[in-house]
Amino acid sequence: MIVRVALAAVAGFFAVAARAKKADVAPEITVVEEGYNVVAKMPCIGCPFLYQDTSKGKDEPWAQRSDGNSLLLNISLPYDSAHITINNAPLYSGRHNLPLIHANQVLSDLSSSALAEIIASGQLEASSQLTTSGGGNFGLSYRQTLQEVKTTQGTHGPRVKVFRFDVFELYSDLTRPPTKYPMDRKEQKILEVLLIEKPLLSALDPTPTYEILSAKLIPRPHAKPAGQETMHYLSWDAYGRKGTAAHLLSYIAVSFVDWIASGFWALFLFIMGAIVVFVLMCLLCIFGWGFWEGEYQSAQSGKRRNTVGQGRARSGTSGRDLERAGRRATVGKGRFLSPEELGLGARGAVVGVGKHD
Repeated sequence: MIVRVALAAVAGFFAVAARAKKADVAPEITVVEEGYNVVAKMPCIGCPFLYQDTSKGKDEPWAQRSDGNSLLLNISLPYDSAHITINNAPLYSGRHNLPLIHANQVLSDLSSSALAEIIASGQLEASSQLTTSGGGNFGLSYRQTLQEVKTTQGTHGPRVKVFRFDVFELYSDLTRPPTKYPMDRKEQKILEVLLIEKPLLSALDPTPTYEILSAKLIPRPHAKPAGQETMHYLSWDAYGRKGTAAHLLSYIAVSFVDWIASGFWALFLFIMGAIVVFVLMCLLCIFGWGFWEGEYQSAQSGKRRNTVGQGRARSGTSGRDLERAGRRATVGKGRFLSPEELGLGARGAVVGVGKHD
C-alpha cells in the first residue's frame, strides 16, 4: 500500500513537472513591441539540429543530430512603414534584389525565459552564436507575398495587407560537407503577418503607415499566390542574382566605392585620375576635333572655305562686272576695246547700270 502511494506520488510529481515544463515552453509568437515587433518560433519539421560539442573545453567541429528544432524569425516594422524586416533584412523596401536572410536554430522546447534572454542580449540575428541553445544558423531560401485584403468597410475603412513568408530550403556551411535541407513536409507551416493602416494623426506623418495587427503560423497553401517572389539562397548574394549583368555591374560599383573609401591615397588617386581625364577631353576637343577626317573631307572643307573667300572678294565689284558684260555684248566683234570700255581709265565707281565719270 505504501509502495503504491509512493509510486502514485512520484508519477503525479513528474506529471506536474511535465505540465510545468510544457507551460514554460516559449510560444510560436512572442510580442516584443505591440504593433511593431514580434518574434516567431517556426517549427522546422524534420530538419537536422546543428550543434557543437564544447564539453571537452574546446570547440569541436559542428555536427548534426535528430532533435525537434525551430527557426527564430525577428519580424519588425519601422514607424514610417518603409519596409518590413526579418532578421535585419529589409523586405519590400523598393530594392530590385531580394536580401539574404539567415536564421538561428533553437530546440523546439526552448523556454520562455531562455527566449527572453536571447531577445534581451540581442542574439536573434544569425551573426552571433546562441549561447542559450547551442544551435547553429541557416541561410534561408524563401517565398514572400504581400497582398491587400478586402474588408467589409470597403474604401471607407483602413487598408489591410497580409504578408506571408514561406521558408522552403535551408543551407549552412558550418558543417563539412555543408548541410542542405528542403523544408517540403506537408506539416510545415509558414508565417502570416496582418498589417493595418494607421490613422493619420498629423500632417507631418508619412502616409500611408502600417502597424502589425497580428502574426501567426498557418499551414502552407497548395495554390501559388499572386505576386509571389522567390529567393534561392545559393543563387543570390548581396549583389543580386548570380550570373546576370546586373550582378556584375553591382559588384564592380560596390567594389569601386569600397576601394575609394579604403583610405586617403585611394581617394587622392581617384581625384587625380578624374582631373587627368578632364584635361585630356579638353585637349581632344580643342586640337583634335577633325583628326579622324580623311583626305576627301579635308579637301571639301578647304574648297568650301575658298569659295566663301572668293565670294566676299567679288561682292564689291559685282555691279561693275554686270556693266562690263553688258558693254561687251554691244561691242562689235573683231576690234580692240578702248581702255575706257575696259574700265581701266575710269575715275568713278559704277553703281548698278548708272552713269560714270
